[in-house]
Amino acid sequence: MTVVLVHGNPETDGIWEPLVDALGARDVVRLSPPGFCAPVPPGWRATPTAYRDWLAAKLEALAQPVDLVGHDWGGAHVVGVAMTRPNCCAAGAPTASAGSSPTTPGTPSPAHGRPRASAKHPWPR
Repeated sequence: MTVVLVHGNPETDGIWEPLVDALGARDVVRLSPPGFCAPVPPGWRATPTAYRDWLAAKLEALAQPVDLVGHDWGGAHVVGVAMTRPNCCAAGAPTASAGSSPTTPGTPSPAHGRPRASAKHPWPR
């Protein structure tokens, strides 16, 4: 099954590299929302509905349900799609996170140099 990863802001799709490596040979698609280190289409309205519809269109183009994972603002887009177009997601709930990097806790985020959350320090300082 295809895994679709949607990053947040100010990250790039490089934030997913450790996870992609851990998944091995699985089919992985990394999506960058408009304005999140990706071009903004002419007339783009950066609203929750616009991002939800953008992601839904990308998923529908894959022509199959996917395992959907979002981080930070990408997590909000994932939740928006799951609530309104559940047929885009494979059985089970999509995964969404907010606030910390999806990679190793306690290490700097490649995008902004702050430490990631960890069990010892649940919020970056």
